[in-house]
Amino acid sequence: QTLSDRFGRTWIVAFALVATVLQVSAYEERQLIADKFKNYNRNIRPARHPDEKVKVQVKLTLTKLISLNEKEDTLTTNVWIEIQWHDYRLAWNTSEYHGINLIRVPYNTVWLPDVVLENNIDGKFDVAYYANMLIWSDGSMYWLPPAIYRSTCNGEWAIKHRPARKLTNPRYSPDDLEYQEVYFNLIIQRKPLFYIINIILPCSLISSLVVLPFFLPAKAGGQKLTVSISVLLAQTVFLFLILVSLCECVDNSIFLTKFSQSHWF
Repeated sequence: QTLSDRFGRTWIVAFALVATVLQVSAYEERQLIADKFKNYNRNIRPARHPDEKVKVQVKLTLTKLISLNEKEDTLTTNVWIEIQWHDYRLAWNTSEYHGINLIRVPYNTVWLPDVVLENNIDGKFDVAYYANMLIWSDGSMYWLPPAIYRSTCNGEWAIKHRPARKLTNPRYSPDDLEYQEVYFNLIIQRKPLFYIINIILPCSLISSLVVLPFFLPAKAGGQKLTVSISVLLAQTVFLFLILVSLCECVDNSIFLTKFSQSHWF
């Protein structure tokens, strides 16, 4: 036998062993999924007793700030929602299934907690892509779907991250929807340079022209009136531009509006 024939047979044996291992692993995983989901009901929450609470961990990861519509007071973001909980019904012994410690199943085959965005503005509460569910041998459930949220936001914005807050309302029982809520706050703040150069500075310069008629000679009576009316019209145009750029649903007057209105008096 030549050396090439020996190497060829060695590769054939190696590929045969790999194929056999993969076939056994696929069979064990298929058998595991069949056994665990044989009597599984996704409509029943994973609690051993009716009064037992299912602990759900929620983590929100902001990947992109898509848009911020200041006039409509809406914020569009691209996020990843990480949800974890425990389902004792899907736990198994790894020694009985060829050492398999993790399986992936479609999302619609298991029980899912109801996690929705409360201040959603477009009525689309679903995620962007329904990823598979990761299940560990101890019954730990892990779901990480991406989502594009369009939510309402405050007109005063700044770019900062605040940690999530979990609020529990003692007036409700644990079975009520209002019992527990999780708030993720994203505060964004305007960069003032644009507004200083384009609004505040021109508005201040126009307001300073109000004293110009007092320096005109007494003979220029009509010119004084013309200058005063021109300043008033320019100030009105600037106030209109400010109001157009601001959100219509802001309850309190913000700084730019107060600043512009102060120049009328």
